[in-house]
Amino acid sequence: MMRENRTEFEGSAQFSTGSGTPTGGTRRGAPPGATLTPMSTGPRFLTLPDVAEVLNTSLAQATALVRRGELRGIQIGGRGQWRVETSELEAFIQRMYAETEARLEQQRRTGQELPDL
Repeated sequence: MMRENRTEFEGSAQFSTGSGTPTGGTRRGAPPGATLTPMSTGPRFLTLPDVAEVLNTSLAQATALVRRGELRGIQIGGRGQWRVETSELEAFIQRMYAETEARLEQQRRTGQELPDL
C-alpha cells in the first residue's frame, strides 16, 4: 500500500492566470481571472515499492525498469535509495501506452495474431 507523505504544504493552493504559471497569493488577493488550484495532489517522489504498487508489478520489476533506464529515477542518501518523480512515472506510463498501441497497430497491419492474455 502506498504511504501517505504529508507535508506542511498539503492543502496549499496557488493561483493560475491560465498561462500555466502560478502567481501565489490568497483567494482575496488573487489577480483578476485567476483560478484556485491545488499545489500538489500527492508526493513528488515515490519509492520503488510505491512504483511497483502503482504499476501492479513486483519490486524486482520496478527496480529493473529504473536500473535499465526505462524509467528515470534518482538515487539519494548514503545507501543510494531510489526515488522516482511522479511526473516521470506518468511519462513512462504514457510511453508504454504509445508503444503498445504502435505494436498492436503493426500486428493488425501484418495480420499477426494477437497473443492471448
